[in-house]
Amino acid sequence: MVAKAARVCFAQGPFACIISNLVSRVSRIPQSVLQSRVLLIIHMFVNDQTSIVLLLLLLLLLLLFLLLLLLLLLLLVLLLLLLFVLVLLWFFVDVVCRCLLLFLLLLLLFFFFCSTG
Repeated sequence: MVAKAARVCFAQGPFACIISNLVSRVSRIPQSVLQSRVLLIIHMFVNDQTSIVLLLLLLLLLLLFLLLLLLLLLLLVLLLLLLFVLVLLWFFVDVVCRCLLLFLLLLLLFFFFCSTG
């Protein structure tokens, strides 16, 4: 029975196995005990004034970190957009230069054949 459960578990992948084991262990805890533990943790953090200040500072640091991450993402998007514009510009200049060179070559051939008669 255990070997079959292990085969099924590792067939899903190791991370899915670990997560399913954690979920099954947490689901065995009675709901009232789980709620009391969560309330105890919250009470430990909000028990005195210094913990509230530390919790607010932690939330502020998390907010600043997320803002920095958002700014970095925006910078990456702007750099990719700039790269795209530069590639388009390079392609456009390349095509225009080739067309101008072709036009000048045709003009030169026209004048050459007109002058020779």
